[in-house]
Amino acid sequence: MAAESRVHQEAGGRYALLGVGLFILTEAVLFGALFAAYFTIRHHHGGHWAPPTGGQLEAIPLPLALTVILLTSSATLQWAVASIRGGDSRGLVAGLALTALLGGLFLLGQGREFATLGFTPQSGVYGATFFVLVGFHGAHVLGGVVFLLVLLARSLLGQFSPSHHTAVEAGSLYWHFVDAVWLGLFTILYLLPG
Repeated sequence: MAAESRVHQEAGGRYALLGVGLFILTEAVLFGALFAAYFTIRHHHGGHWAPPTGGQLEAIPLPLALTVILLTSSATLQWAVASIRGGDSRGLVAGLALTALLGGLFLLGQGREFATLGFTPQSGVYGATFFVLVGFHGAHVLGGVVFLLVLLARSLLGQFSPSHHTAVEAGSLYWHFVDAVWLGLFTILYLLPG
């Protein structure tokens, strides 16, 4: 009976990860559509595309710091996953807590950036597309932080083990996807806005 239960649990975990993979695929299509809209609008806009503060070297340090924070959060989350795979529940807790903290710092930094950009969504088509893209990504980071906090609470209750941690794996997949999207956004909005 125990072997049958374990097989059922393993199959359930695979299906859960498949479901997360399909969810991420739909999110990739959604972000792909937003990127396509950005490039289409940019192509048809003509002339100077970004406002004077967009793409200037002095405007890049904060977004670059936010990029480093987000990439570091991927590393801390991967540490959490490796920890629980190896039976280290304290490493899991520490990794999840650090990742959630870094995600929160990223969101605070985005808020600071929004307040000091020098343009708004009403400033023109660039401002509108910038805020839609970055805001939509920020909503995904916020959702990821909430999920990480749920995982952290569950890990503090001892609900994960080396053989039972599918939710942590799923959260990791989502978080890495959100980080990858940010790299694309950072490139097109800060390095190539002209």
